Amino acid sequence: MCGEFHRLHVHGYPHRRYRDRESGENPRIRVVSILCPIAQAAGRPYTRRLLPDFLIPRCVIRLDHLVEAAREAHSDRSVEKACRVLGCIDTRTARTHLKRLDQAVAAVAVQLAERRAMAPELGELPHTSPQTTPLERLQVLYRSESDAVLRSGDSVLPISLRQMLQAVLWKLPGKEPSSCACPSPRAP
Repeated sequence: MCGEFHRLHVHGYPHRRYRDRESGENPRIRVVSILCPIAQAAGRPYTRRLLPDFLIPRCVIRLDHLVEAAREAHSDRSVEKACRVLGCIDTRTARTHLKRLDQAVAAVAVQLAERRAMAPELGELPHTSPQTTPLERLQVLYRSESDAVLRSGDSVLPISLRQMLQAVLWKLPGKEPSSCACPSPRAP
């Protein structure tokens, strides 16, 4: 958060819920919340929750189930089947999450391709066919990036693909017009 290395400060262990597709319940787990006193003193955001890689930030739908639903959606094109995989009831929920995942996959693919384009000495970008789904293309690009990092002799592997998707999904979606009416006027 501050860009510096310092001692880790645990801020707390808040509860987090996720959707269990078998039972339809939302069980609770604990996640770690960390605090950066340097960022706090600078007036910047100073806490961050460290989520397991199967969770989507600000959402009960699991990321691993969403990726599974996206794979099946490309082969079967059934939103109802995606609902069963995600554990949701409304097909609009499944469509919304699949659309957000498609946007996140595209954003992460661009980030990885830009990084590889800036270091052409690490090899060419992988070739894929037009029939390759965006998710498969992203996985090929990620494997290529991991192999390039190993070839370069760097001891630090890139973060996992799910963590990259989490980072993009964490960003708030664009401001869309509200569909609700407010009875009292708001100041401009």
